[in-house]
Amino acid sequence: MYAISPSLFVFPSRFLYILIVRRGRNSGLTRKNKRLNILEELARGEESMKAFTVLAYEGLLRDAISRLYYSLSHFARGLLFSLGLEPRTHEGVAALFNLHFVKKGTFTTRDLHLLSRMMKFREEADYSFSYAFIEQDCKDLAKEVDAVCKKIKAHLKAGRHI
Repeated sequence: MYAISPSLFVFPSRFLYILIVRRGRNSGLTRKNKRLNILEELARGEESMKAFTVLAYEGLLRDAISRLYYSLSHFARGLLFSLGLEPRTHEGVAALFNLHFVKKGTFTTRDLHLLSRMMKFREEADYSFSYAFIEQDCKDLAKEVDAVCKKIKAHLKAGRHI
């Protein structure tokens, strides 16, 4: 259960933080399993990237874009797990990535914008019949996503999280 305090009106970002992070004894993240959670997210991210490659090769670009987003999302979740944060929503991943890594200068606003764009593209690919992707879109986005995923992995290695 979350408590609302008067200080939330002074610091609205704290309220956002409370809404998007699972906290307390049921969070699922302990020192013992933090590393395992990080490795699982990275493995899922790499699996999503492989699925993207297969789907793009077969011309299934909508599904490929969706998998590409999930690849980046899983890597970002792994990064957040390194701080003991467990985002509950897609928006929570982006908000926490911004708060803990972009605002502190570890990652760039360009990295955050890519995550936000990929989230929007995934929604369009999954739910909009009027939005179309072309092969070049997939190639360009894949290069950008791969670069950010490599940065995340390098950061986790440098911090001895993996």
